[in-house]
Parts: sequence; C-alpha cells; structure tokens
Amino acid sequence: MPDGAVVWLDDLELYLAADGLDLALLQQLCPAGRLSRTVVVATMRDEELARHTIASTEFDRVDARIDRAAIDLIAQVQGRRRIPVAAALSASERERAQQVGERDGRVRRAVQAPEGFAEYLAAGTAMMGRWSIGDGPLFMVGQALISAAVDCRRAGYHKPVSITLLGELHRHYMAPTWRHRDDLPTIAEALRWTHQPVLGASSCLQPRSQSTALASDYLLDRSRSGQSPLPERVNDILWLRLLDSSAAVDAISIGNAAYHADLVDIAQAAWEKASTANVRALVNLGILMKEKGCEDEAEKLYHAAADAGDTIAMGLVGMLLMERGRDDESLDYLRRAVEAGETKATGLLGMMLAKQRRDDEALGYLRRAADAGETNVLGTLGITLERQGHYDEAAEFYRRAVDAGDTKVLNFMSKMLVRQGREDEAIEYLRRAVDAGETENVGALGGLLAKRGREEEAMDYFRSAADAGDVNAMAALGGLLAKRGREEEAMGYLRSAADAGHMKAAQILAMLQSLLQEAGEALVPIDDVAAEKPDESRTD
Repeated sequence: MPDGAVVWLDDLELYLAADGLDLALLQQLCPAGRLSRTVVVATMRDEELARHTIASTEFDRVDARIDRAAIDLIAQVQGRRRIPVAAALSASERERAQQVGERDGRVRRAVQAPEGFAEYLAAGTAMMGRWSIGDGPLFMVGQALISAAVDCRRAGYHKPVSITLLGELHRHYMAPTWRHRDDLPTIAEALRWTHQPVLGASSCLQPRSQSTALASDYLLDRSRSGQSPLPERVNDILWLRLLDSSAAVDAISIGNAAYHADLVDIAQAAWEKASTANVRALVNLGILMKEKGCEDEAEKLYHAAADAGDTIAMGLVGMLLMERGRDDESLDYLRRAVEAGETKATGLLGMMLAKQRRDDEALGYLRRAADAGETNVLGTLGITLERQGHYDEAAEFYRRAVDAGDTKVLNFMSKMLVRQGREDEAIEYLRRAVDAGETENVGALGGLLAKRGREEEAMDYFRSAADAGDVNAMAALGGLLAKRGREEEAMGYLRSAADAGHMKAAQILAMLQSLLQEAGEALVPIDDVAAEKPDESRTD
C-alpha cells in the first residue's frame, strides 16, 4: 500500500467476510505502536452496527451475513476511532456547507433539500423516482431488472449479479400483461437505462466487470423499510435460481437470509451447499436441526464443525450434551471452547461445574462471565455463593439477576432469607415472584404466610395453587379449613390430595372422618341420603 493512501469502504459490513477485511489485515494496514500513513475510513449504518454488536453477545443464534471475523473487528473499533455521523447536518456543518454552496450549486441545493443533505447528494430520492415512477416498455423492463437485482441483495447475495441471471429473473417482476409483449426493448437497452446516473451522481444499477451489475445500497435500504415497488417478501422463484447460480462460498449468506425469512427448507439447502466451503454453515445446520428436534443430527453437525476448529461449535456441542444429561462429555467440549477463546462458553462451563457442585472451580468462570455482561449466569452465581456461605454477595447477584429479568431467582432469594430467619422479607420476594407469573411459588407463599399466622391471606394463595393442581397446597388448605370448622369443604381438598398420594393429607382425612363419626355426623354420599329420605310429597 503506497504511503498516504486512503482506503474508503462504504457499507463496511459488505467487506467483513471470512475472506475479506479482518482484524489481521486492518492491523497490517494500520500497525499499532507507530504512525501509519495509510488511512482506513469506513461507514456502517446504525442498524448494521447494532446487529454486529448483538451478535457478539448471543451464542447460539444464526444471524444473516455476520462472520466471526466481522464481530472481532467491530469490537476493536472503539473510542476515538468510532465516529457517529448524524443523518442531519449540525449547525456548524450547515454553515460550512452553505459557504461551499456559494460556489457549488449542487451543494447549495443539497442544503435546502427536504430529503436531507447526504440523500440529495447521493441522488437517493431521484433514484427511487426512476425505479418507481414511469410507463412504457423501456421503463417496465428497466424497473424489473432493478427489482430483480435488489431482491438478490435482499436474499443475501451482495456481490454483483450476472446480467444473464437478471435477464432470466426480470420477467417475474413484471405485470403479466407486460411479460410477453413484442415491443419490449432488449435486456442490453434496458440495462443502459438502469446504468444512467441520476442527477449526475448515482445509478440504480452500477455496472461491474464481467457482465455483472449491483443494485444501489440506497434502493436496498428503501426496500427493507417497505418504501419500494417490491413486496415485503423476496420473490419465491428467485431463491432457488439464485442458489443454483451461486458459488458455495456465497451460499451461506443466502441461507442466512432465507432462515430469517422463515424459509427453512431453502436455508437448509443453502447451508448444505455452503458447508463444503465454510465450516460455519455446519454450525448453522446444527442449529436448524436442533430447532427441528433432530438432536442426533445436530450433535453430528456440531461435532464436525468443532473437529474442524470452529470454537462456537465446541460451545454448542457442549451445551447440547449438557441438555442431554451427558455432563462429563459436555465439560470436555466447554473447556475446549473456553481454551480456544470462545468467551461465550465461559458462563456455560461455570454453570456446568456448579451443577456438579464443583463450586470453587465454577466461581471463577461464573465471575468472568458476569463481568463480561452475561446476565444468564447471575442466578447460578448467586446460588453458588450462597452454598459457600457468602450470603451478602449471593443476595447482590440474585438482585442483579432479577433486574435482568430472571424472575425464577426470586424463589432462591426468598428461601435464603427464610434460612436466615428473615421471613417477612422472603414473603415480599415470593409475592413479587407470583406477580411476575411464577405460579409454582403460589403454594410456597401461602405456606410462609400461614407460618407467620396470616391464615386468611394464606388460604387465598393455597386455593389458587390447589386449583392449579398443587397437591401440597390441597393438603394445607384442607388442614386450615378443618381448623376453622369447615369440615365438608376441607374433606374435598384432603381427599383430592390423598388420592394423589399425599400421606399427611390421608392421615388428616382419616382423623377428621373419625371425629365426625364420633360426633354422630358420619358423612354419607349425597345420592344415598336422597334415596333414604321419605318422599314427603306422597299421599296415601
């Protein structure tokens, strides 16, 4: 690279593939520790930056067109190297633009343009007009070619598309009344129309080498936001035709786009093709198989990707083995993933060790994961700390887990408070759990209220839990009702609990029946009582 060179990359995400710009190449261009005379400038839209950032925090999701190399690079571009560029000009920028506009009419018009400064300079609105508004044979064929090229990008193919493929596809983007007319221009004539710059700036289709063309980024953006002639979904005919004509290295992004469009069969076909060139396709296939419930097939695919060195696959096979109860095998893969630098496996390894009560070892991994922002480990970290007697620190992580949305932790927090004799506080945490929809805590809340002498309140929770099938709540409610002299109602709940195998309920039921018999009030089935009762309406 010559000294003083500037590398400018519009839409950085398009260059962040496994064989594109990665951290190693960026460090060669801009070496650390010395002043570099090479400048790399790149732009990326907010939504793309958000997707790449989210992808770095989620372990087991397919995300369209995002490679691990891209995640690593974006994570390194921080601080002063990351410059937000607002859609609208600031006051000082507008003032400078107006000064330039005194000499450049195009800049002057851009400052005044209602669509915005940059959008006007890029001829965005004008390009949309060329694509959307018109009539006649040349417009109809040209519009269809643009639509087909934009749909190729919506389907995950961001390289220039062959003119031959666009020629095959374009009729599917024309109204039926236009498709077979004999006055249509040739593809070459319509392409020249699509290549014409609008307002002296950009063209709808950008001609590239080897008889290919690429749809404008601006048109792609508008189609994604529903502001284009295209319908919401990519044309069904395009998927398989595009996949057939694509190389294996490009099929993974087509599969990712199909997956996010809920076209599972196309995604599977694309990833199977891509798997010969990209190990990450095996990972995506494994995720898809697991979602289908084919866990044996998912495990095979994860193993294949892990054996090929994919660190995410190592973590995923460890997670799957954990779910399948094969803990020792799971530990081996999770350790491999962590040692290979897969930070998202750190929390899983900590949770697996905590499950095996290897608390001293687990704590280190759990703390590292929590420090890295993995909120899913907070509850397990609290449980592990509580087991070691670190109650104050455990409570801190329980609270952080609840703040992160883990309402199940409220139950653990309440039990710890009970063990510490802080039952009133425990009641409030259980109440929060019940209010959050954790219905398995309803009976426990009733039990704690009853223990504190708040029996009327306890009965309401016992009744709710009993109606939901909680056998312990049936027994407890029966006992409280009997205590209050409501024997018939009590016996209904006790009998239900006893029939479900609750021994204590059976004992209380037997005692209650014995007491009633001694009092001369032995219960007789309602139907029998009705049969023995004299018929007072009868006359002799």
